[in-house]
Amino acid sequence: MKISQGSALANALCEESERRLKEVEAIGLAEENYCYLGPFLVQKCAADLTVPLLPFDYINPISWRWVSKLIAFKEPDHKFLLKNRIRKYLPFIEGRGYRVTGNTFAIHLCNEIWKRGNLNKNERYHHWSLYEKLKRRVAA
Repeated sequence: MKISQGSALANALCEESERRLKEVEAIGLAEENYCYLGPFLVQKCAADLTVPLLPFDYINPISWRWVSKLIAFKEPDHKFLLKNRIRKYLPFIEGRGYRVTGNTFAIHLCNEIWKRGNLNKNERYHHWSLYEKLKRRVAA
């Protein structure tokens, strides 16, 4: 995320971060509130300041829920992958968060999700996994 120092958004993020940190520390739930202190904080500040946002699939097309099923897996979950393939052809089923689109130019590999899922970015995963596909693309 690129923000100019002293901008309204930078100031709002700092102020809201400070407020939320104090709130979370008082309750003692810092570890459980990663989204509250991360993506939800950014979403709130961007909405409050009406910052123009890119569609989700430009930077973060894969939902955090599916990291271990689409991005980094040792063995494929064939049932999940089949459902995901079918999802493409059924527009009435929610399709966001399941695949890279033509708009995608980056994939956010969130450290917190990898940590919570006991995933290691230095390991080798199944050759179908998006992570291994990206590694091959970078190496080529």
